[in-house]
Amino acid sequence: MSASVTPEAFRRFADILPEGMLLLSGDGTILAANSRLAERLRLTPDGLAGTALGTLTADGTDAGRLLEDWSGTTRLSPAVITMRAGDELVRFRAEGALVERAPTAAERRFLVRLVPKQQVSDHALAVDEQVRALGAELARRRRVEHALRHREAELREIADAMPQMVWTARGDGTFDFYNRQLRDYSGLASGLALGERVGGWGWEPVVHPDDLAAVLAAWDAGRRTGEPITIEARLRRADGVYRWHLCRAVALRDTEGAIVRWIGTSTDVEDSRHAEEERRGSAQRWQFLAQASIALGSSLEIDQVLRTIARLSVPALADWCSVDMIDADGSVRRVAVTHADPILRDIADMAATYPPDPDARHPRTAVLRTGKSVLFREVPDEGLAQIAADEKHLAALRRLAYGSAIIVAVAARGRILGALTFATTAESGRRYGPDDLAFAEDLAHRAALAIDNARLYEEAQEANRLKDEFLATVSHELRTPLASMMNWVALLKQGKIGPEQVARGLDVLQRSGETQARLIDDILDVSRIVSGSLRLQPQPVEMADVVRDATETVRPAADAKRVRIDVACGAGARVVGDPARLQQVVWNLLANGVKFTPEGGHVAVRLERTPEEVLLVVTDSGEGITPEFLPFVFDRFRQAERVAKRRHAGLGLGLAIVKHLVEAHGGQVEAQSEGRGRGATFVVRLPSAPGSA
Repeated sequence: MSASVTPEAFRRFADILPEGMLLLSGDGTILAANSRLAERLRLTPDGLAGTALGTLTADGTDAGRLLEDWSGTTRLSPAVITMRAGDELVRFRAEGALVERAPTAAERRFLVRLVPKQQVSDHALAVDEQVRALGAELARRRRVEHALRHREAELREIADAMPQMVWTARGDGTFDFYNRQLRDYSGLASGLALGERVGGWGWEPVVHPDDLAAVLAAWDAGRRTGEPITIEARLRRADGVYRWHLCRAVALRDTEGAIVRWIGTSTDVEDSRHAEEERRGSAQRWQFLAQASIALGSSLEIDQVLRTIARLSVPALADWCSVDMIDADGSVRRVAVTHADPILRDIADMAATYPPDPDARHPRTAVLRTGKSVLFREVPDEGLAQIAADEKHLAALRRLAYGSAIIVAVAARGRILGALTFATTAESGRRYGPDDLAFAEDLAHRAALAIDNARLYEEAQEANRLKDEFLATVSHELRTPLASMMNWVALLKQGKIGPEQVARGLDVLQRSGETQARLIDDILDVSRIVSGSLRLQPQPVEMADVVRDATETVRPAADAKRVRIDVACGAGARVVGDPARLQQVVWNLLANGVKFTPEGGHVAVRLERTPEEVLLVVTDSGEGITPEFLPFVFDRFRQAERVAKRRHAGLGLGLAIVKHLVEAHGGQVEAQSEGRGRGATFVVRLPSAPGSA
């Protein structure tokens, strides 16, 4: 702003004087005139402003001489000039005072009093005093204005040094200052141009569109009431990023209480908001984990545990959640799905399931295979198109309006049990990040432990059941031959039976003793296997001899049931092993086949060799093995029949012993069956003895 006396300031003082007054520039231009002079010259103050003094005088030389006389001195001598007042000419006594020095004439300012010659009287001295007082007042005001300008410059420098963004506006909301931080942050001043009204509104390019209405409402309310304004809003940075700011504004009032200025600040609170959100989020997550841990420990039923996980996760962690588990046969089963919107639950279930996925289009399939978690900060439409199985599937995925997604594996003791899928929607606006992924993995780990504990409990319960069944079986298997033996012993003691019955009784006693011996041997073998004390005595063995010896041992039992045994042994099938234990393997397989083959059936034994291995195949036409029991056929104490419904003798240890002995010889054994009533096949593979090819 110029340091000159302003026309407005001149008018406020000059209009109270009875004489004509001019504010004159050094080049003769009238800058302002008071009402008294304008009335005397039959003009208006605005009409006089901007007029050259020489055009109003009868002889322009009057004005020229006056300005020439006053141009080089600060002591101005009075002069007489004649001015036109309509059709009249009026002579004035011109008395001047220099109120603003300047190097050029146009910048100098004179305060001029014009008194008509006929009105000059003895009271001129008093008027002179008024003029001098006016000049002194104007000079004082100039000093005050200069001090204010200097103070304002200092305050602006202070404002530029402040870390906050600072702005000021006039009482009507028109901007008149903003500091360097605000200019640098916004990147351009066009959105905050000086002279624009706040309500106009110069802030639109800076305030986030979603916050603009609230900011305007707060400003309007503050302007009406004069109360301080405080609001948080997102302001746009020069690079286009919006950051949260705490915006405050206070009103400054004059002595009459009118608002003359607003002072505002904006403080960046983005980091503190994030810290607070993280603190609240951390507290919520710990609370969620506490609830989840309680829920996970409250049930040993696996599916119930997983449904609890899905229920707790929505909406605390996700807008919808699904749980998938891998069953014993390798298939993927949907256990639970929960959506924040119950209407979309079925759509989420259909969209997220859609099995099978042989091409691994869905990332969940990869997680189930590898155990590696995946995070999608944004789920683009092309990503949905990639995993969709067909148009119907794609439409369902799009209706879910994915925002972010996380898929984590549920794994325990190195085994992948299933996967948890968490997703947000575009409507909620939530987006996942690395912290969310870590939290989801923590939750999946806790769920895996709960599932593993539940499975261990089930296995323990099953082991207890098998133990009870085994003890019941042992009791039965030992009691039956023992009862027969005791009966024959009682008959023999009486001495009332003939020689043929005595021979028969002795034969029964021998067979019963052998049966008990085999049962005890099997139990001892299992004990040695469990304790790791079973020892082999390896040597070169011709497997054909082993098969023939085992067949002859089993043949009496087969003949008793009229079961035919067919043997086909190739020559040169030699292995390195313990002959007695290998014969035990063949005998157990043959005895198992004869036991489960009905009368009139047959059991086939085939022995083959290759340069790498010897192949023993035992096939029967018996009852077969159900698909449900087939994975457990080599487990200890496992039998397809319950104790109460058993039709066949035995402890259920034979095949378990076979598996261990075969593996102890470096081989493998597998069971095959097409189901109940379709027979069974057992295949044993043993490494060929060196040099037997």
